[in-house]
Amino acid sequence: MQGFYNWLDGKLKAESELAILDGTESDAGTQYESGRRMIRLSLTGMEGAFRYGALSRTAGKAYVEGANQSSREVWGEYVYGLTRFRSAAGQTRDNVDVDPSQPRLLQTHGRLGMSLVRPHWPE
Repeated sequence: MQGFYNWLDGKLKAESELAILDGTESDAGTQYESGRRMIRLSLTGMEGAFRYGALSRTAGKAYVEGANQSSREVWGEYVYGLTRFRSAAGQTRDNVDVDPSQPRLLQTHGRLGMSLVRPHWPE
């Protein structure tokens, strides 16, 4: 299930996604294990040459990309002529299913980058 939302004449955009792989049927109804669930939320804003955003994604063991991981990040970028400045800060956590036999690791990161951009150049 996906959702897309626009506010302020497209200056603020939100996107959400919820995916659940086949559940198992029991007497209590359909049961969904956290390892078979993926949730993603993102928010992107624009004001002139400045763009900013936040994203969050949690995926259980059943997913190939980012399996059993959770990630959160906030970022901002500014384009000035041929130069783009981008900064980001975030966290990645594994073992989101809280399996007691596995360690639970948390990694915090910060990034700062500058790149040259032209409309016909690859990014």
